[in-house]
Amino acid sequence: MLSTSVAIFLLLVLYSKRWKIAFSIYGVIQRFIEQKVRKTYQYDLYMSYEVEIVIWIKDVLAPRLEAEWGLTMCIKDRDFLIGESLLDTEAECIKNSRYIIFLITPEFKSSHECLLELDTAKYEKVTKNLDKIIVITKDIIITDIPLEFSYILNYAFVIQWPKDQDDLNDTWRRLKMLLTDGQVKNKHVTQ
Repeated sequence: MLSTSVAIFLLLVLYSKRWKIAFSIYGVIQRFIEQKVRKTYQYDLYMSYEVEIVIWIKDVLAPRLEAEWGLTMCIKDRDFLIGESLLDTEAECIKNSRYIIFLITPEFKSSHECLLELDTAKYEKVTKNLDKIIVITKDIIITDIPLEFSYILNYAFVIQWPKDQDDLNDTWRRLKMLLTDGQVKNKHVTQ
């Protein structure tokens, strides 16, 4: 009698939790399949920016992301070969990148080249070649972001780069969480 009651109780519990069990099994299977078919990328991230900010990218952003966090970056002024079609090279590099970062500055608003990169990023996001779109605003307030970005803001991550050095650690930490997903290739990482 006791064993029958225990068996009925366990069956009732399993029946009431059947959807949780099914979703858990589905999640395990999905992660297994994703690992098997995961796309390999040439770059971890592609930088979209206006040319006036390239010194800041090379001196501040690239050392932290590449040297400390172990990420590979595609920076136009450093990685593009002279003589090749700029639009084709940009499109190919965005396609071969896991993430794209749009570094929006006041000069960015007038750049037609950056808007072409935005169109390419939208296409790659829809075709699931691009995992994340990150928008960093520097020396500009979020409400001054170009209107063309309103189409991606629903699935983009926006980071306001602080002017105050005290808030910089939180910004780096948030950017690191977005880019590394908790997995850092380089063991020596500074906070």
